Amino acid sequence: MARQQKEQPRIPQDWALFAWQGVKVMVPPDWSPSALTGNYEEGYVRLDGPDQPRLEVKWAQSGKFVNIEDVVQRYCKSLTKGREGKGVQTSESTKLSVKMPKDRSSVRFFSWRLDEEAYGAAWYCKTCGRVMLVQVLGQPGTGVDTLAEQVLSSFEDHPEGDYLAWALYGFSCLAPKEFRLTGQRLLTGLLELDFENGRDKLKIVRWGLANIALKDTDLEHWLRKESKKGWRNFHVILEPTDIHGHEGLAIAGPSAAPLVHLGAIALRMIGRKFPDVLRGAAWLCPQGNKIYHVEALIDPADEGKVAVLVQSMVCHKEGA
Repeated sequence: MARQQKEQPRIPQDWALFAWQGVKVMVPPDWSPSALTGNYEEGYVRLDGPDQPRLEVKWAQSGKFVNIEDVVQRYCKSLTKGREGKGVQTSESTKLSVKMPKDRSSVRFFSWRLDEEAYGAAWYCKTCGRVMLVQVLGQPGTGVDTLAEQVLSSFEDHPEGDYLAWALYGFSCLAPKEFRLTGQRLLTGLLELDFENGRDKLKIVRWGLANIALKDTDLEHWLRKESKKGWRNFHVILEPTDIHGHEGLAIAGPSAAPLVHLGAIALRMIGRKFPDVLRGAAWLCPQGNKIYHVEALIDPADEGKVAVLVQSMVCHKEGA
């Protein structure tokens, strides 16, 4: 008899993409980040629902064999610390109906139950070299196991191409994977992600309440005022352009420092890159009442990467 293949759980159409540090997963629309720590090599993410934590992801880079069974045992044991006599129930053999990719080694499922319950999995990814521990939490009797199957079936732990997905709070983009996140501002009305790759720099910003920000001014004057400090060493030119069906501005700015410009030319003559120009774009999305701004300090040969990033940003949904 042929072995029956596991069917992947269906993901509800209203679920949203969350992506951070190489992790991609579909989650219910009312789950949002409450903790984002670490980097690509080691980190932790927690998403909360309206009333409690709902998803936790931990990862750590490892260049050698990892005993995933020990990882799960240590984690389950840690749940009982300080809870003696409170009846923590753990299981290291929970079977969830999830078909895992072939590059995930020694997958181990687990569950635990106290006042709440959780179902999760841990594994080592042979492609990205990271150990992952993922768990979905909820109230007992509310189908947490089914929810965990849906989440885990959509989970990706590394990018397939040259770009890394970043998505949260209704924002999403694809940034070149060689860039590492160096700073973030996640505030009401402002989302900013800052990246670096050696001397190259990349900034992605989304402002809310655009109608208030642009009251009595236009996008070009507002952007020059907002970017005055960062642009002081560049001759910035803003050219009108169409971006995602909106009136926007293409940003181009060579360095205003003669020595930097001459040094960059000298390095390119011997086949080396040097970041001495600004490239990017900014636009107003009336449907979302938001302003988007992408800016990179790069070598001119890499400006195509900025174009890919801008094109990947979906600022509104048609018909919404």
